Amino acid sequence: VSTSPVLVQDGKLVRWVVSVTNTGAVGINSRGEFPVNLGISLVDASGAVLQRDFVRAPLPGDALSAGGSADVVAEVPVEAVTGKAVRFDLVQEGVAWFSDLGVAPLDYGPVASCDDQGKKAVCDKDGKPLGSP
Repeated sequence: VSTSPVLVQDGKLVRWVVSVTNTGAVGINSRGEFPVNLGISLVDASGAVLQRDFVRAPLPGDALSAGGSADVVAEVPVEAVTGKAVRFDLVQEGVAWFSDLGVAPLDYGPVASCDDQGKKAVCDKDGKPLGSP
């Protein structure tokens, strides 16, 4: 996660920016019949998957070259993620999740309801209220 998450669309969505690096020897295709996307799953505090196919975020451009990096913007509805963590994992649609092939996913959270100076707020994994971009 390359920046702290923020609230967008009048607080309805949490936005993360996730840096993805292709450490492989070939490019990752983000278009075509079997594109690679950033898959977002919901997980509980112990890391157990609650909903694997929750949201997808497309990689920017047509491909991520070998050794290349890109920032991927992922947005998740606040009400769905509150009290849970999110797992970021690349998925080649119709083929496989990268974590099933030995690539470690990234867990972030949990995102929680909290109080911010007497007002109801949404806080990040460190208990800090989320701001706006």
